[in-house]
Amino acid sequence: MRLDGFGSLRIGTGEPSGTAKLDVGGALKVDGPYGSDFLAVSSGPASIVAGATSCDATGGSFTVELPSAVGIAGRRFFVKRINSGANTVTVDGDSTETIDGMSSQRLDTQWAAITVVSNGATWIIESQMGTVTGIP
Repeated sequence: MRLDGFGSLRIGTGEPSGTAKLDVGGALKVDGPYGSDFLAVSSGPASIVAGATSCDATGGSFTVELPSAVGIAGRRFFVKRINSGANTVTVDGDSTETIDGMSSQRLDTQWAAITVVSNGATWIIESQMGTVTGIP
């Protein structure tokens, strides 16, 4: 481990990688809170590509699709519905992958949210709030 003169921390690497402040040569495990990218969605179908996704279904119900859980064990995604009214947001697993044994999970109420984590083969609900309904 080495801290260089530019304030970059390098672990198991030689030269710095671009402008990165943390350069890790090998696996990195983070315990506890950490930053995440953010995506706002208002129509679908949409692919979830950010760690946190805010969904506004005011214009109509839609589906957001998780990436494949294969090969990304431990990766988490947070999805939250922000609109009021009857229009829902459905979170769908990739292809035949399930979320807690269901093909999808529907966020039925305003502020309903779900956090899912990959086990390397499928998705597991880590936490949820509001009314979330599993769809077989």
